[in-house]
Amino acid sequence: MKTYRNNIRSCGVVLYLCAAMTVLMALFEWGETSAMANGLTRQIITSVTPSLMSGIVTTILSFLIRFDRIIAAALLVGLGIWIQLGKSRVAALLTLIYGSYSMIIGSLEFGRLQGWWVPVIGGFGVFYTFKLHGLWGKYRRSGTLPPGALEGK
Repeated sequence: MKTYRNNIRSCGVVLYLCAAMTVLMALFEWGETSAMANGLTRQIITSVTPSLMSGIVTTILSFLIRFDRIIAAALLVGLGIWIQLGKSRVAALLTLIYGSYSMIIGSLEFGRLQGWWVPVIGGFGVFYTFKLHGLWGKYRRSGTLPPGALEGK
């Protein structure tokens, strides 16, 4: 059971990292080509001071324009907390469904596979939360742990 709890905790931590990467991508427009990002790149090459000002403005604008990514990051953090602390099968299933949907939409939009970490973590979360709850149910019915439950077998 300890192994399952540790793996569930790891799923939560990786979801936090995915949320952090989502926020960084929203702030800096990584992974997309936009007129503002291309303009910023050219300005950095030609001049430092105007580029710095443009970078600040671009970051603020991309934060406001890409608010949906901030919401996605908050959703990932919330699901990660729910999986990690609540050992929730529902949260693991929602993570798998949301991650698969986001991966498919992102892949269709940008023409390449991206965002595959979230459905992978959702799959691991589903597997380990169901295993943990199965062992817990056996323990509640019989009052003893099945052989090998503490070793994670």
